[in-house]
Amino acid sequence: MTPASSPRARPVVVLREVVDDDLPVFFAHMSDPESVRVAAFAAEDPADRVRFDTLPQALKEQGRPHRPGSVPRAT
Repeated sequence: MTPASSPRARPVVVLREVVDDDLPVFFAHMSDPESVRVAAFAAEDPADRVRFDTLPQALKEQGRPHRPGSVPRAT
């Protein structure tokens, strides 16, 4: 049995910068009613896309990168 196929192998996660194409997915997750229900912290109005877009736009204007998102490593 190789280390990658052993029962104790842990998944590998690689971080990358967030790109604009990620934002609709993040918004969908953030505004999902079940996600809002179980979240410790939620936006005042999770359906407010304009307000959601404010932070990434402000970071771009300041020349700061988006926060990293996690994606599974290709196998």
